[in-house]
Amino acid sequence: MDKNSVESPVTGFREILAELPLAEKVPRQRECLVCYVFRMWKKFGGGDGLELVALYREFAAKADVRLEDRLRAAGFTDDRSVVFSAHRPNPPEWDPTAYCACHRPVDGVPWCKEVVRGPTAACDNWLREGNNRPAGAHGVKRLWA
Repeated sequence: MDKNSVESPVTGFREILAELPLAEKVPRQRECLVCYVFRMWKKFGGGDGLELVALYREFAAKADVRLEDRLRAAGFTDDRSVVFSAHRPNPPEWDPTAYCACHRPVDGVPWCKEVVRGPTAACDNWLREGNNRPAGAHGVKRLWA
């Protein structure tokens, strides 16, 4: 998967989000920000702003009221940049042969490795750009780094 595997922004994306039923918008239990944005973008497309990040914050990180401001200040102008400019897939987690049939990734996307509700860190499915350490909080506790 590369940065070009996700299509360009969808015209009228805010309207598409507004019409979605609530159940479609809510992040899965303990789903990380990056998995949520990636999953939603693959399913519905995305806009030219941080609409999916704002939805995630609304449902899963209400206390992080400056999330979008911090991301913009760091140079992330849209949802796609949050996933593909700061992170890349952690290869072992994205290998479909590494899972039994009942846990195999759906559409090539692995299930989120989960994070504590509230923080906006990525899970171990993702590597931070610039190093090979998993982006999730669990990754820093591993003996290998």
